Amino acid sequence: IVSDSAYADVTPILQREIPARSHLPGAFTPGILEAAQAMYGIDYYADRPAASVARIAPRPILFIHGAADTYVPPDNMTTLAQAAQQAPDAHVQTWLVPNATHAQAFHVAGNAYVSRVVAFFAANLTPAS
Repeated sequence: IVSDSAYADVTPILQREIPARSHLPGAFTPGILEAAQAMYGIDYYADRPAASVARIAPRPILFIHGAADTYVPPDNMTTLAQAAQQAPDAHVQTWLVPNATHAQAFHVAGNAYVSRVVAFFAANLTPAS
């Protein structure tokens, strides 16, 4: 699995983005999230990849994140990688791409990005017999 710019917990992002995009006071955010759960069945408070990423093991994971990401801060990658490594048979790699903002690591790193991802898959996928 290759994960680029993933969040460890969506709640802090929503708490920041809902007021900014809706122009409503932050006090409305919990109610908006509860309404989304009631209307669409989405429990944003339970959507915490950091709580479940260890279950991906033994499948290898490469986490990629932009060092200049202000939308999903780079510490999310660290949190996810540490959580994934809790599995006894975990295979976790990380790559923090200098000067890359949110989801822009490919655009910043270019060929190095492609080479890393291809090398990751080449090393971790076995051909069918």
